Amino acid sequence: GNSLTPANSEAITSWLDLSGNKHHAIQSTQDKRPQFSTSSMNGKGVMVFDGSNDYLAILDKYYSSQSIENISIFAVVESSSTQRQMIISFDRSEFWRLALVDDVGPQHIGWDTMKGTSVHDMGTPINYADGAPNIIHAFYHKAKTPNKGIIVDSQLVVSGTHHGGDNLGDTITRYGFVGVGSEASSFNGSTGPNNYMNGKIAEILIFESSLTELQTIRINYYLSNKWGLKSSVDSDGDGVVDAL
Repeated sequence: GNSLTPANSEAITSWLDLSGNKHHAIQSTQDKRPQFSTSSMNGKGVMVFDGSNDYLAILDKYYSSQSIENISIFAVVESSSTQRQMIISFDRSEFWRLALVDDVGPQHIGWDTMKGTSVHDMGTPINYADGAPNIIHAFYHKAKTPNKGIIVDSQLVVSGTHHGGDNLGDTITRYGFVGVGSEASSFNGSTGPNNYMNGKIAEILIFESSLTELQTIRINYYLSNKWGLKSSVDSDGDGVVDAL
């Protein structure tokens, strides 16, 4: 989020990391900046990416070794475009990336991860670029079974046990991007594939730890409540949506 609320349709220079890690997402080039849309989701503002060249570079966050034991990415996104589009990437062939419409597999949500020289591409069987907001949760927890999966609106869609229970990653340095693929060996370096996000990103949360079931429930409820998704999300899996 941003500490000051931008004007409607204002081009965004930086999307602040509120975790305290200062991994802000930045775009210095005017025509590559996403725009801020006020009151766009549950009366709150979101980032709107044009699907043509908008993206943000993630400051001071990179990987350079096979060291990722656990990771969970939560993204609240909305798009009605079926063009191939990335949510966030640290390079499929070196570390990981999360796509709303992937360029491999069934070409729906893609959660693609790398261990050493072995890539595993995981995809959902249906399309979620459906014009409605969704909470996408992609996870890898190396010691669990299953250890990898994609959850949409608190419902497990696809999962499995992959990478032999080893850490994710490679020895190549990769920095990340929001809204496009990464081939960047330095901050705001090379993009690729240039499958630009075409829609809204409301929030992205990244946890590099093994979340408990209760922590996951609380994160999903926080997101469903904040972004007005309580009528479609059942955060605790009790068969009753959060709104009831």
